[in-house]
Amino acid sequence: MKRGVAPMTISYKDQSVTFEMPGWYCDECDESIHTGDDLKVSDRMLNQLKARQKTNALFNRIEVVRAWALGGGGGVLRRPRA
Repeated sequence: MKRGVAPMTISYKDQSVTFEMPGWYCDECDESIHTGDDLKVSDRMLNQLKARQKTNALFNRIEVVRAWALGGGGGVLRRPRA
């Protein structure tokens, strides 16, 4: 095994990101071993995806309210599904 980085893609809901994941990588197979510090990289990327998803959901709700308010507001305002 050799120490290095390799591309890794993680997904959360409809978001995904590819980044360089540090770790120990096998030359003969697709296996890898990651230390606690290595896993902090993927944790940080996952937290960024979750934050991006929350931000997108908030902006979608704002757009619904804005459209409702600009359109005269007749009827019931319903929450968009996340």
